[in-house]
Amino acid sequence: SSTIIDGNQNGSVVTFENGEDSTTVLNGFTIQNGGIVENTEGISQQPGIFVNNNSSPLISHCYIHDGLLYGIFIFEGSPSLKSLKIYNNGNNGIYLYHAGNSVTNIENCTIYNNNGHGIANNSSKIKVVNSTITTSGGYGIENQGSYEEALIVNSIIWDNVNNIDIEGESDEIIIVEYTNVQGGWEGEGNIDADPLFVDAANGDYSLSN
Repeated sequence: SSTIIDGNQNGSVVTFENGEDSTTVLNGFTIQNGGIVENTEGISQQPGIFVNNNSSPLISHCYIHDGLLYGIFIFEGSPSLKSLKIYNNGNNGIYLYHAGNSVTNIENCTIYNNNGHGIANNSSKIKVVNSTITTSGGYGIENQGSYEEALIVNSIIWDNVNNIDIEGESDEIIIVEYTNVQGGWEGEGNIDADPLFVDAANGDYSLSN
């Protein structure tokens, strides 16, 4: 990710808002310093990547970091997120808000050291596979609102202030399988064991064995 797109803390760094589909690909960039927009409506903080208006791009092999707010904000969209590093953002690593009926796939991602939740899922559907969520200032994954569905498989949720939260309506569905959750979580094949990261202090969350 040697090519850098720097928002200079002045609004969203990359925006998908024209109904882009999966043939639209953002691959191999560093997205940094999403920031503040001031206009006649006041001041708002903007994410590194904003997905809106039923857009569903593929975002892969990117580093998304040091935004004042969210790493990625998904509103009315269902992107595919693959092989991303999302870290050091001022709030949630990924925030989904009424993203729609389609599933947002989060695969082979490392989400760490974000001040809010690793993933905040509000009234949306997610599938998290082969991903690591760690050192969040809030929950690793938080489900809130209504109609959420979350499937978490073959992942690590470890060393967050809290790890998984289900908050809101009784119609929420969350399934966790074959995942390492600190403190444990009910589900087939789940474990609670130190994942032995290679060098967590320097952001290397690969496994030592």
